[in-house]
Amino acid sequence: MGLLSFLTGNDADRRAYERARFRWRSTREGKARSTPVERPSVARHFPDRTGIPIGLTADGEVVRLPSAVETRHGIIAGSSGSGKSSFALGVVLQLIDAACGWTTTVFPAFPDPGTSLELIDPKGELATLVMALTAAIYDAAPEAVQERLTGLFRLFDLTVDGVTPMPLFGTATDALPPAYRADLRVQVEDEGADHRATELSRYVRAQYYKVLAHLGYPLNYAFSLRFFTDPLFRARVLERVPERDLRLYWGNFDQLVPRATAAAVLRFLHRRIGDKVIRLGIGLPKEDEARLLGSRPPARITLGNFAARTLPAARAMEQARLRTTDACAEAVIRAAATPGQLVVDEVGMLFHRSMALQDVFALASRTLRSAGLGLTLIGQDFETAVPGDLVTTLKLNAVWTALFRSDATEGSWVYPFVETDDPALVGATDAERKRNFLRHVQVLPTRRFYLHVKGLPAVPLTALPVPYPDPATPERLMELRERFLATIGKRSIVSVADAEAAIEAWEARVVAGSEIAPAEPRGRVVSMDDAFRDLDEEGSDGPR
Repeated sequence: MGLLSFLTGNDADRRAYERARFRWRSTREGKARSTPVERPSVARHFPDRTGIPIGLTADGEVVRLPSAVETRHGIIAGSSGSGKSSFALGVVLQLIDAACGWTTTVFPAFPDPGTSLELIDPKGELATLVMALTAAIYDAAPEAVQERLTGLFRLFDLTVDGVTPMPLFGTATDALPPAYRADLRVQVEDEGADHRATELSRYVRAQYYKVLAHLGYPLNYAFSLRFFTDPLFRARVLERVPERDLRLYWGNFDQLVPRATAAAVLRFLHRRIGDKVIRLGIGLPKEDEARLLGSRPPARITLGNFAARTLPAARAMEQARLRTTDACAEAVIRAAATPGQLVVDEVGMLFHRSMALQDVFALASRTLRSAGLGLTLIGQDFETAVPGDLVTTLKLNAVWTALFRSDATEGSWVYPFVETDDPALVGATDAERKRNFLRHVQVLPTRRFYLHVKGLPAVPLTALPVPYPDPATPERLMELRERFLATIGKRSIVSVADAEAAIEAWEARVVAGSEIAPAEPRGRVVSMDDAFRDLDEEGSDGPR
């Protein structure tokens, strides 16, 4: 059974889909085109025949994104329903086709570029479609291809049925300074919090996260409670922390920090991991993650589905932001020889009220090229949803832009680069031509877009058709998603029972047991007391 048949099961749908692809197929097979070319084809600007197919010209030619820019920064902009998500879905599916070495015949074949890809989707719509269509590919593929598909993916998914580990510490980012990782965590957490923490409590939490980062420990409330309230236990933990100043700080914690502040931090941590999905996801020790999921090569495709199905929207968004910062941070230490792409959907949602993420992306857009990682940002109303300074930075560093139906502001991004013979450019003066073009952009049909690659003209294209599950039966979509989880996603999922058992065993070993050896007597360091006493009194957490 082919992919399209599996998805629709409807002969009329298949015939309509094949008619939509007729021009592309006839061109690929060397047959005569049914539509005459009245002006030079836009495909002449894209002679690279090895890049990923990205759209169709009016006369049915396939346009490929130049292979030199496949992993460079890009922007996909368009209003709701304009076809930008379908476009992104087609690109992801083609990378899956190439990686597993089997074509569904839905897309033209192209050489596997070896690209890794991570998709972060705060709404979950695009990620769910990728899961559904991948499940359809899996069921239509030979057994050998199924095996390759199974090893291709890594999944982050917020569900009550299983755990996809998302440790705050003890990850690939361990190569980065603990202070950097700790500060990022605090910033993202505070932006999603329902109350404002004092500066002192933020500082205490950052110092605590530095301890966890040094040790590679999970965020665990039983450990946190004992660490904050039991000086002897805290001293034994600190024996393993290599940073001298951090040991000095915590060695004098009871003298430096009011008890009310320590209590406030503990309350914050308790709320932080109060949701079961988060408690298990960030609380699974890294050694148990490896034991329960097994060792395997790094995933080529990472899917982050952060839809707020089982969590409050703010908590789900927090998890999406944490994963995004990790993905950018991990890129700094990745092998530059391995090309990669980080695709972020609904960037307006992600960046809303998040200065931490804005700073991370501004830096990433300027620096990640040397690490071989490109950023592709998908969204609508960029100029309003994304802060102006960040929009400017992203536009400057983006090498390509796919502009779907948009407002006049985003249309002005590509207007200067549109070919002079484009039918949308009508009018006697430049002002008239621009005004008419911007009106044209606001009424572009679904799946029509302008592709602008720096150094080349902006050209009109139609996105490759993607076979969706029947929209009249959303249960079909969910059925395919569950099929993905049962066949491919399972390699990223730990059962709730196993996660609970692993966390309890870790607590018994580390918190209640003897894994942390008793410390040698050190004597109390008091030289910093006076320096911090005034700061404590200025905080609003109350007296000790």
